[in-house]
Amino acid sequence: MARKEEADKLLRMAYVSYYEASYYYCVARTKHARGSEEDSVQNAFLVYYKKLLSGENIINVKAFLYRTCENMCRKADTKFLRDAKRSVDLENVTDIPAKETDVFALELDYDALKEELVGMLSEEEQTLFTLKYEQKKTLEEIAKQLGISPNAAALRTSRLRKKIKTLIPITIDKYREGGIR
Repeated sequence: MARKEEADKLLRMAYVSYYEASYYYCVARTKHARGSEEDSVQNAFLVYYKKLLSGENIINVKAFLYRTCENMCRKADTKFLRDAKRSVDLENVTDIPAKETDVFALELDYDALKEELVGMLSEEEQTLFTLKYEQKKTLEEIAKQLGISPNAAALRTSRLRKKIKTLIPITIDKYREGGIR
């Protein structure tokens, strides 16, 4: 308990002595994340407090706090820039009208297309298709049922997916030409 009391005392002393200077340091060091300076200072003091609780002896407290504030400001700036890349200013967004639905797509008989597509697969591929896409089994369940490793099941599923992607245009062309009904 003496360690906590000592840490509390040292934290209060550091807070009274260095808080204001640390805050202004953060104001000067923060480039992009304006408004995060208070959080950076608070986090620096939290790091200092945790070090005290763990028994570390920090000789130059002011330097430690400045260095920690510097790191916190960099983190805040990095987070701000990363978040800014992901956001879109709603002022610059324009409405883009949706394209009209392709009449052909509305008339497709998807069950007939699927039947034709599956018919182009080998027996092993048909079994894998049924397990993965119709019965929605996991790779582990598929591996167990087929007597293969989960890695092999994943590889075969990946190959099947690639094959299906190449067969879809062929199947749709065949449908357009009237070969599937």
